[in-house]
Amino acid sequence: MQPMNNSIGRRISSIHNLYLSTFYSSCVALLYHRINDLEVDNQLLCVAPDRFHEQVNYLKNNFTLLDIDEFLEIKKKQNKKFPKKAIVLTFDDGYADNYYQAIPVLESFHAQALFYITTEHVDTTNEFWWDELENIVLGSPVPLGLELESGDRKYSFSTGTREEKIKTYHALHPFMKDKKSRERNRILEKLRNWSGQKPAGRESHRILNSSEINKMSRSKSVALGAHTHTHTRLSLLSAEEQLAEIKTSKEILEKITEKPIIHFSYPYGEKKDYNSDAVNTCKSLGFEMVFSNFRSIIYAPLSNFELPRFIVRNWTLHDFKEKLNSFFSQR
Repeated sequence: MQPMNNSIGRRISSIHNLYLSTFYSSCVALLYHRINDLEVDNQLLCVAPDRFHEQVNYLKNNFTLLDIDEFLEIKKKQNKKFPKKAIVLTFDDGYADNYYQAIPVLESFHAQALFYITTEHVDTTNEFWWDELENIVLGSPVPLGLELESGDRKYSFSTGTREEKIKTYHALHPFMKDKKSRERNRILEKLRNWSGQKPAGRESHRILNSSEINKMSRSKSVALGAHTHTHTRLSLLSAEEQLAEIKTSKEILEKITEKPIIHFSYPYGEKKDYNSDAVNTCKSLGFEMVFSNFRSIIYAPLSNFELPRFIVRNWTLHDFKEKLNSFFSQR
């Protein structure tokens, strides 16, 4: 069977969404990662604290910010409708700045967000692999050239100038994203040896610790969810490996919070990043709601295990308003 042409697939999806928009109410889910000011943010994960405050204030005054339980109840009951201009807030990964920067803002507006936490580096000084990669390649002087082996292939990179280092970083990021955790860690170790850097985590890039997660779980502005253990693309893994990734993160968070974890989001979250094994695993583990990361409006009949979201960047309030209008108009 020939794969479906992308333009045909988009057209079918558009027609399907047009049908849903005619008969069903809708909601937009926003995806944040970090609330912080950083000099270097190559992955565009940070929203400045003052801009986040502006954004939540605008949402509170002009939209209907749903609590997570409200959102889930509407999704579960076909006879219930989303209120007009409904929005739900989510955060991925589990950076410590979520606790120190995001939650105080949410609490000040009596708003709530769903925080998905990757558990591998909880209570360690280790950084996420993409942050350590950025710090190694771009954060300090390095040798003039880099050679790597992976599988039966060899790769060479030039790192003599700032421009070459940036190019190398942007080549290595997707390369490592497509690796399982063990191979990723092997590559990171080679990069540390090549650069002479030790894996000393930066406070600015720290992951939440157990105490902070426990305190978060007691805030009315927080719902917690799992986000795998090692933040690996689930589509790279066997069904058994996926079960271990997802179950481990769920169990660690339940031990820390002494509460059931019923929410999950797929790492990276585009449709190529997970598969039917991941969906079935989430169902078998008792998750009630799972978010992906492809751009679309949420309609009540959509599956609770592949909910779309829109990523928020470090936009000015003017740009944020325009983006929201475009999100709600998408079909």
